[in-house]
Amino acid sequence: MHREKPTISIIIINKNDGVAETLASLLRIAVPAPTETIVVDASAPDSTKAVREAHPEATWIQFTPKPGPKSSIPEQRNAGLETARGDILVFIDASCVPGHDWLVDLTAPIMSGREFITAGSVVSLDPRTHVNIQPPTMKAEYLTSCATINLAFARSVYDHVGPLDESFHYGSDVDFAWRCINAGYKIRFVPKATVSHDWGDRQSEIKRIYKYGRAKAVLYAKHPDRAKPGVDDIFLPIYVTYILALPITLLLPWYPLTILLLMAKNWRHQPVKTVYMHLIFASGFIRQGAAILVARTPRITPRSA
Repeated sequence: MHREKPTISIIIINKNDGVAETLASLLRIAVPAPTETIVVDASAPDSTKAVREAHPEATWIQFTPKPGPKSSIPEQRNAGLETARGDILVFIDASCVPGHDWLVDLTAPIMSGREFITAGSVVSLDPRTHVNIQPPTMKAEYLTSCATINLAFARSVYDHVGPLDESFHYGSDVDFAWRCINAGYKIRFVPKATVSHDWGDRQSEIKRIYKYGRAKAVLYAKHPDRAKPGVDDIFLPIYVTYILALPITLLLPWYPLTILLLMAKNWRHQPVKTVYMHLIFASGFIRQGAAILVARTPRITPRSA
């Protein structure tokens, strides 16, 4: 009996980002099966009117975030998942440019029935930018976490694990990955399924890294088993300890110079910038971690006379 090919849903979230370039690039890629593209757009409607008219092939969802200061990223992704009709669900971010065979390579292990979740590589359009996620040179066969910027998974995974956790400001993608792993799934790394991404200027990069650090504290609060030394981020405890121990400089004036050891450790990979970004990340982690501890500390109400 002939088995029909699975259908694919590509979900893009957008909020004042470069979704036009991403949509244009998707028209040029190889497609292994019937595919739909869904854009969940939190931009002002007038700002993307021209893009919508230029790309009628996409399904557009005008998204209004729930009240509150937090990011709408997980809410937007969930809105896309609720609309998607595909057997395979694919996430790619606005401002990303996929390679010609990106979708073929990313979904092949799932379409063959060998895997349920795959993640590809993300490289920066600007080589000076620090962020490269799962670079193509990485040798891992399976990942211990991944971002949703370049991710595919079978609908059965979504049905089993459920939607993204909308309580997260940032980090809902890693939470989703960890929940999948906890449910028994393995995340297959497909290095040749590459997308390029514009990460913005240096100031944007610093802000983003700081927010990622704060997100990691929230992630560990939800997944305390991941916070054990060596289970997830082996370098974070080192940088957190360095920052928290800075007051001993009053007794040991040479202590700040120990940062040179970390620079030496990263001498092949922009040592000054790498260490600086790790410190920014750790600072965000410390701030959010302190806020979580304060929120969890029982308050003592004085007894009335």
